[in-house]
Amino acid sequence: MTTEEIIIEILHKSDKNGMRLRVLEKVLHLMHSNSKLSRVDAYQQAYNAIAVNE
Repeated sequence: MTTEEIIIEILHKSDKNGMRLRVLEKVLHLMHSNSKLSRVDAYQQAYNAIAVNE
């Protein structure tokens, strides 16, 4: 799977669970606080952090 496909899959999962906006906000925070973090890792970490609190 490509980077874009993985990110789209995470966004679909987060949208399905009503978490898309929170995941996107968390991604921005993660990318801002750690510029070396890959986009895929940022999306995965954001999704996992939000999903745990659901």
